[in-house]
Amino acid sequence: MPRLLLISFHYRPLGAVASERARAWAECLARQGWNVDVLTHYWEKVEGQWTIPNIPTKIETPEERLRIIRLGASPPEELHLNSKRRKFAILKNWLAGHFDPLAWTVPAHEAMEDWCNEHVGKGSYDISLGIFSPHTHLKLCFDLHQRTGIPYHLDFRDLWDNFLVKEAYKPAGIHRIKHILILMYWRKWLKNCSGMSAVSSSLTDYLQSQFKVHCETILTGFDASRLPESKKKSSTFAILYSGSLYNHQHYDLAVAGLKIFFESHPQENITVNFQGIFRQVPEEGLASYSSQAAEYIKSELNDKRVKTGGRIPVEEVRQMQEDAQVLIMPTHKGVPGIIPGKFQEYLGSGTRILAIPRDEKGIAEILDNSGAGICVEEVEEFADTLKLWYAEWQENGALQSLAPLQKRMVYSQKSQAELLSKMLEAELK
Repeated sequence: MPRLLLISFHYRPLGAVASERARAWAECLARQGWNVDVLTHYWEKVEGQWTIPNIPTKIETPEERLRIIRLGASPPEELHLNSKRRKFAILKNWLAGHFDPLAWTVPAHEAMEDWCNEHVGKGSYDISLGIFSPHTHLKLCFDLHQRTGIPYHLDFRDLWDNFLVKEAYKPAGIHRIKHILILMYWRKWLKNCSGMSAVSSSLTDYLQSQFKVHCETILTGFDASRLPESKKKSSTFAILYSGSLYNHQHYDLAVAGLKIFFESHPQENITVNFQGIFRQVPEEGLASYSSQAAEYIKSELNDKRVKTGGRIPVEEVRQMQEDAQVLIMPTHKGVPGIIPGKFQEYLGSGTRILAIPRDEKGIAEILDNSGAGICVEEVEEFADTLKLWYAEWQENGALQSLAPLQKRMVYSQKSQAELLSKMLEAELK
């Protein structure tokens, strides 16, 4: 059986969307016959913040052919954001190829590098797989290849700046300097990789055009074990958005559509919940979640049937998704190819999805192909769809899938991991 070293900073129990992609690859590939070692970290939550304790390496074997190698790390150097020392340290990190804002990525990389130097030699693995981000995974796979000859595959959940997929976009100022340095390093780290994968065709096209390495589109996929055979009847027409809301998402269009729907439907058996759109505890280096969005929603939908909330445990969120009748999804139309992790969970809930506006090579394409929901362009279409679905719910007590559930199985984690497995096997030949 082929041996795979999967390198991922993010892994459960770390509460990040990136953790799910790494976990899905590891478990599905192991069940498909690969011997998988996941190189990651020991994560624990302290006062609401995820940290890596400085403890000895721990190896877990959750199932056959799968080992989780958890490393500790020295605490990152504490630097004040506005100090000259902080600015100098950032520039020093950039010049050394450390471009990630999270302070933990530097000591985490050093811990991974030390482990690889001690435990990985020629023939230790058939191939390594590094998941971006952080940038250091690309460097680690490259360095391993240089030292041991082990081929490496690189996987991309996103780019360092997702606006780069827009042809007209040009970074400016300090972002341009960082962009030039990243391109320089990435051309070095990617030139010898055996292949690449990315979460959308827009990212795939950009990576291939910039780095001239074969790249294929592979989604994270949804957990098919969650998918119910049918929706249970409910006395509430529950509309849900779950996950972070970024300022460049088109949540204003969804809110406008909901407002029109509310004006014609005053019934109290309708509820709308925007859950997880802000963090109770800010996390360093992560994009801020729009308290602005929450305020906008409350001002535009001044209705007791509307609620907003912060993050809650993932199992609670998934239950809310399954209990809802409609899941709404404001797309990232201005940034082609963005497919949020929460959208993958939506697919696995069995609940109808209503997205707005139609994006390019992203959510609209998946909804069209899977029958899991509808993606509309105009606010009036959004409101009219809700009116039709509410009438259907009144008649039947539940909204069943628009298409056979089997149609969406191509987007399951198992199916997507099979695509990755075939790609890796081809790279080994």
